[in-house]
Amino acid sequence: MYKVFIENKAIIFKKGIGKLPDFLDPYFPSLKTKDLSLLAMDLEKYTGEATVLSAHPLEEIEQFFSNFHYLEAAGGVVQSTQKPHNYLFIYRWGKWDLPKGKLERKELPSDGAQREIKEESGITDIHLITTLPCTWHVYYKYQKYVLKKTHWFLFEADNQQKLIPQTEEDIEKVEWFYKEEFERLKSKTYPSLHAIIEAIKNQ
Repeated sequence: MYKVFIENKAIIFKKGIGKLPDFLDPYFPSLKTKDLSLLAMDLEKYTGEATVLSAHPLEEIEQFFSNFHYLEAAGGVVQSTQKPHNYLFIYRWGKWDLPKGKLERKELPSDGAQREIKEESGITDIHLITTLPCTWHVYYKYQKYVLKKTHWFLFEADNQQKLIPQTEEDIEKVEWFYKEEFERLKSKTYPSLHAIIEAIKNQ
């Protein structure tokens, strides 16, 4: 199953056979970029789960967003080596977020995630633990309509390292939070990150 977020709500692409929700039908098989804002409004009004059933969900995503620029990014959750574990978040544009960014040419996702964490938080010594689920979202920025896939990883680091927010990227704060604080954070972060937060909370 794949959730592609358009603003605050997602279209779910998963394996199966079935009819499209009526409101989605006019946008298929390929979403026109000029219709993105209309789709976002229709999606916001829809009260159920907007689910697209397909024999090949990833191919369905590629076809539906074929008019969009495809971008790959990577980011990470950093867990403290100290127990009980706490987890690193950054504060930018009025939201709590996780360090992430666009992959450089030929860069491996895990390397890109580690680079972004170091750049955005100031942490210098981190170690990869495991892979987390990818997230997808669509947006319009810098005169481009973009489908963005973000690879996520879990890392570990000593939480006594000095934290330095990357202010040139508008990051105001970098802080550690315990799992007990995640519910409060979820109300102040992006819906596309909720699955990542839950994955960490339930590990």
